[in-house]
Amino acid sequence: MSTTISLSSAVLSLVEITEAIFWLVSLKELVAASHVRRNWRRTALSHPAYWRTILLDSPRLGDRKRFAHRLEYGQMREIKLYIRLLDTDRRILDVLSLLREAIPRAKELHIGICSVYRKQIDEVLAMAVPHLQVFEIYHHSAHTPELLPSFSLGRLDRILTGSAGPSGGLVLPHNLRKIKLTNILLPPASCNIAAFASAEDVEFIHATETLLPEFPCYLFDIFPNVKRLNISAGAVEFPQNHITSEFWKRFANLDFLHLRFRTPWLNKCFEHLPITQIADVRIVAADAQVMQRIVDSHMRDRFDLEFREFKEEEGGFDIVVRDLATDRVCRLFESKELYGRDSTNTNTFFRTEFCGEVQHLHIQTSLWSLIAPWMPAFPTVTKLTVDIDNKSPEVVHLPIEVISLLNLQTILLKSTSIHGFVRVHADDVVDFANRFGLSALQLEVSGVLLDDLTSATLQRFTAVIVNHPW
Repeated sequence: MSTTISLSSAVLSLVEITEAIFWLVSLKELVAASHVRRNWRRTALSHPAYWRTILLDSPRLGDRKRFAHRLEYGQMREIKLYIRLLDTDRRILDVLSLLREAIPRAKELHIGICSVYRKQIDEVLAMAVPHLQVFEIYHHSAHTPELLPSFSLGRLDRILTGSAGPSGGLVLPHNLRKIKLTNILLPPASCNIAAFASAEDVEFIHATETLLPEFPCYLFDIFPNVKRLNISAGAVEFPQNHITSEFWKRFANLDFLHLRFRTPWLNKCFEHLPITQIADVRIVAADAQVMQRIVDSHMRDRFDLEFREFKEEEGGFDIVVRDLATDRVCRLFESKELYGRDSTNTNTFFRTEFCGEVQHLHIQTSLWSLIAPWMPAFPTVTKLTVDIDNKSPEVVHLPIEVISLLNLQTILLKSTSIHGFVRVHADDVVDFANRFGLSALQLEVSGVLLDDLTSATLQRFTAVIVNHPW
């Protein structure tokens, strides 16, 4: 019995394969592919990889034409729009006319622009963006970039808002959930900004040279549904009777708080705000005093302790502490410079009394060599998670530095590699386990493939549990 494959189904499969490949190539490669043959051009330029996420970082004519071309092939579908024009250039005014066409289609809108053009961009933003989910705007100072002053955001009653026509009301971005304002001033008095009412995730960012004359309690009026709040500046004051009981309650009920001020003012925040009542807190630039406040008031006993790279900021990492009794989480950003060869380490979380309560230790391999020499013994840790964050498709090696874990029972090797898995030699796993000097250990693997696995490797562990995410 013969099997017949129709030409149309074969061609369809080839198109599907080509479309899948186009997701994996760069924009430059995608444009090059569009010139190979006529049917490839149609497939390449109609592919979402070409039009769905659009960046414009130059006002030059060629860049504006490419921007307009990608908009055209999007055919009025939703897009993610990134505009970054931080210099003064008369051609930026020509860009603004293009934005009037693009912005109403935005699902995400990220704008960084020279402050000279803030009035013009305010005009452009006074239109309906009904599908908007993420909004970010950054005003850059053209004349004193070292100071990065803040600027007011004009036309707040009309921002991201349009009319539904002669007989209708306002068209609002009802799905707008995340807003990031950088170097932007908002009115300190109670203000109703209709477009911002639905936002749940708010970032209010200023330079480290910025002094906020009062803590921005008014953010809870402007963003009545905020659940995740990120506030960053240099200094902040707390005038007498500034904190009301209503604000105190709403602040304490946040799901997540990210706080960054210079150290003296960070301590003021702990004195005036119910930070330790929030379920999940991230603190940047904490000194020993702030760390001690967290240990004394935020943590009780039995913790999970994690060391994780913080990708959004270079030169540091997060120490993540989870209280197992209350499920509260505190994340402290640490500079890697504190862990140099000649540093004097004062990390509160490495004190003996704290380490004696840690149940689960979680470390990324990229941080292991940096922090392992500073670590004391962890007598109560029963589980160690080794997060292999090396993205190489080749065989990777486990750390060689030893951490004292006297009660360790389980080692979990995990990875979330872009390749779907990482490869580790089985003998390397055995050597890693032997460094702890314990005979009865269970091994768990997730997203990690063991090369040259033998029965001898399996016999080293009381059990080997495989639980891959795919």
